[in-house]
Amino acid sequence: MAFLSRHGHTRADIRGWILHPGGSRLLGNVEKALGLSKCDTQPSWNVLGSVGNLSSATILFILQEWLEKRPLKKDEVAMAAAFGPGFSAEFLLLQWN
Repeated sequence: MAFLSRHGHTRADIRGWILHPGGSRLLGNVEKALGLSKCDTQPSWNVLGSVGNLSSATILFILQEWLEKRPLKKDEVAMAAAFGPGFSAEFLLLQWN
């Protein structure tokens, strides 16, 4: 993934996948494209199932799910990704301190 390599990381470095689901089909396609399992993306599925797609605010609910149920260790890196209408995508790397 070019985004990760530009920032000196590989997919193997990522310990958390904070993915805005958009919908079940989009989330499934992202899993497939990145080689992720449902275990990797369960917080996104949980939020999609419990509150649905709340537009851009959904990413905050997913981040909260990660912080409460899957806290990462110091210096571990997570990738947040959000997808918008048409096709827009935003990516963010987060490092736990």
